[in-house]
Amino acid sequence: MIKSASRTNGVRRRHSPRSVVAWLPAVACLFVVGPTILHAQATATPPTTAPAERAPTPSARELAVEALKLFDAAQYTKAYQLAQQALSVRPDQPEALLVTGLILIHSGRNREAIEPLAQYNKSDVGRNDYRGYEALGDLYMRSSAHRMAHDQFFIAVSKAPITVGDKPTRALIRMKLAQALVGMGRFDDAIKNAEDASQSAPRSATVLWDLARIYSRAEQDEKAVPLMESAARLAREELFSAQFKQSLADDLQVVREKLTLLSDVHKAIVTSRRNLIQKDRSVDPEKYLALARAMSEQAEISRLQSLNDAMIVCVEVMRAAPKSVDAVILLAELQRQSGMTAAATRTYQMALQLAPNDMRILDALRAIGAPTTLPTTAPTTVPATVRNQ
Repeated sequence: MIKSASRTNGVRRRHSPRSVVAWLPAVACLFVVGPTILHAQATATPPTTAPAERAPTPSARELAVEALKLFDAAQYTKAYQLAQQALSVRPDQPEALLVTGLILIHSGRNREAIEPLAQYNKSDVGRNDYRGYEALGDLYMRSSAHRMAHDQFFIAVSKAPITVGDKPTRALIRMKLAQALVGMGRFDDAIKNAEDASQSAPRSATVLWDLARIYSRAEQDEKAVPLMESAARLAREELFSAQFKQSLADDLQVVREKLTLLSDVHKAIVTSRRNLIQKDRSVDPEKYLALARAMSEQAEISRLQSLNDAMIVCVEVMRAAPKSVDAVILLAELQRQSGMTAAATRTYQMALQLAPNDMRILDALRAIGAPTTLPTTAPTTVPATVRNQ
């Protein structure tokens, strides 16, 4: 006889054999099915979540190509960082070597630039590219190693395209070759190369100016002065053309470069005209008047340079204090004094956004014949100044 008991509230109770038998199927099921359920739970594939997608790591060449684009845009710090990152992945990456060398030159670290540029010129890419050879030629010219510079420029001329954009690239490098020949004392060869370069780029102020300087070095002032005046005229036309004036306020560095060229040309014109008067011992009034005109133009360019430098300071103030109405108004006034009427109008409109009731702005806009109400597309950004270094 089967006996079973349980304790409830301290009272011992007996179970009948029939009630115990009724439990047996449930207990058996637990022993049979339970392990199967536990095994299924243990071996079941857990739910998965898609892993976060990672951005592909750029290759050394992709980094170097981007660095080269940044260098061309004068973003030198970022370009150098990307070039070094590319070289850490592949130490002989050609474009990264080129960017490194060019930026080292830009930073004044000329000696350090020689090795990466030489490596670039030995690469499959570099040996067919003029840029590395031209850069090395520039380095050697700075150290007066004229023969070594000549060899680099000679190769660069053979590989350079005629133009890059609107720049007469091959003619400009050939002028550098001519200057190296001057340094070597080979004046006849220098003049021949310079004259050939000027014929291929007759509208380039820089090329004509370089030819004039070579004539001057060869003591041929009678040829140098007309070329200097042609170079000055071309530079002024470009600087003060309607199209250029429309955009020059967007990059004051471009203005600075043009004004520097003009200043150098006018100083040389004044010197050469004085030399001609002394050489001929002339009392011809026309020669003295030509000298006076050259001196007057030189003074005007100096004035424009000072105005441009003041504009650069204003822009820096605007970057530090974007809500400075006085800085914006002064920039506009400086632009107006420089003959940049369209740029001045845009800048006054920028000031008008900051101070809609400022009578200084309203009076200035009336004075230049511009509307005193804001257009729907009024400028809201600070103009660029010296490019990011």
